[in-house]
Amino acid sequence: MVNVEIDARILEDKKFNTQVENIITETREARRNVQIGGAQLKSSPVIRLMDEGNLSLSFILSEFPKIANKESRLPRGQRDVVANIVFEAARRVVFLNQQERARKAAEKANEKAAGNDI
Repeated sequence: MVNVEIDARILEDKKFNTQVENIITETREARRNVQIGGAQLKSSPVIRLMDEGNLSLSFILSEFPKIANKESRLPRGQRDVVANIVFEAARRVVFLNQQERARKAAEKANEKAAGNDI
């Protein structure tokens, strides 16, 4: 796993939990779609997390600090899955925040331009 720092503000952003839940849902749907297709799934860290009932928002939020502090008792593959979910959710939040700032800046510029037309 790559050492990456995450700004605490991202983890506290309301969008962060939503993004973690979205990733969990996407992962579960991907598994369901493969099973519907009749394919046999090999066991993997993400499947083991699902089967153990640990692919949930509360588990991921409680386990990630343990992983960051090297106190987690999860196998490496499962630690990587949890960390990857957190990093992907953080990446999505940063992207959404950038889009929101750009939209607000464009609106402000449009308002300013409209005010100059009068």
